[in-house]
Amino acid sequence: MNKTCKKFFGGGGGGVNGLIAIFCGYILALIKKINTYCIKRYNTYKFQKYNPELLFIGADVKCDNPKNIVIGKNSYINGGMLCASDGKIVIGDNCMISFNVHIRTDMHIHDSIEIPMIKQGVSSKDIVIGDDVWIGFGVQIMPGVHIADGCIIGAGAVVTHDCEPYSVYGGIPAKLINRRKMNLENKNE
Repeated sequence: MNKTCKKFFGGGGGGVNGLIAIFCGYILALIKKINTYCIKRYNTYKFQKYNPELLFIGADVKCDNPKNIVIGKNSYINGGMLCASDGKIVIGDNCMISFNVHIRTDMHIHDSIEIPMIKQGVSSKDIVIGDDVWIGFGVQIMPGVHIADGCIIGAGAVVTHDCEPYSVYGGIPAKLINRRKMNLENKNE
């Protein structure tokens, strides 16, 4: 039972107060589900304005500058941050992006040790994610990265360089772990 209901109705013991507290808990759970559904629908609507064939955007997706974000057909993003300041984020078709993924096109400049980093400004580079890519939980994708078709990026990886097609990457920084086997007969169909 919900803590708020217990506090308000005296612990939800027996009798009428207990039944009211249980009912209150169910109502609050229903409201939470409706709220989450509405946020998911709004996020998906917001992106579908620029990406009409987008499959799904989760309730926990936060984005800056959705007009600079292109998401392909049948792709989904469960949760995370898409920051497309001056750069573009292009996500291909049939991509799966897990929770807590952070994709950011800008980065602080830190070239000079003579000038404080906070005063050196920001640079921005496009990020491209190919078709049929699976990005695991908590991945960070840095500016200028191109993740080729068919890649799998393991949970918690920090992708700082381009990724080869049909390969598996993981670690900090992300390194090639394995190459996926291609069934050429299916690929040509």
